[in-house]
Amino acid sequence: MVDFKDISLQELSALVNRYPWFAAARKELSVRTGQYADAALYVFDRGILAEEARKGAPSGKEASDYLRERSQAPMEQKVVVLGGDYFSQEAYDSVRATQESAPAPSPAPKRKEPAVAPLDDAYYTQTLAEIYATQGYLEQAKEIYSKLILRYPEKSAYFATLIEKLNNINNQ
Repeated sequence: MVDFKDISLQELSALVNRYPWFAAARKELSVRTGQYADAALYVFDRGILAEEARKGAPSGKEASDYLRERSQAPMEQKVVVLGGDYFSQEAYDSVRATQESAPAPSPAPKRKEPAVAPLDDAYYTQTLAEIYATQGYLEQAKEIYSKLILRYPEKSAYFATLIEKLNNINNQ
């Protein structure tokens, strides 16, 4: 176990900068410098810091020198942007330059495709036929109902009635 009393203030500060969640080191640094607000975010029990603050401000040349140097030195902060880009601006510019210099792709020849792709008979259900009918694909809906007549002969009259309704809609 490390005794923080044997470590100098500069070494303790370096330790805290390297391992910011090292609560014991951060507590000892705050006790030596008298700056408890920084440590309050990292120490799990703020009551410990409150007790140390009640005892009094630190004394000694080392702590005052450290605080003076810290106030004069620029803050060393590493900015991490979550969800930021992994590419530099030069990489974007090079991709843009290659895209601008590349010839435009020729349009693909148009081919006539059916509005609705044919399905396997296992997917034919009454719900699918109703969806086709509401979307205006009456022929596909009639085809599904006729396949359902073969699959469920006990409902053949019901599906035949639905096919007649679709024929009436188609004739209007």
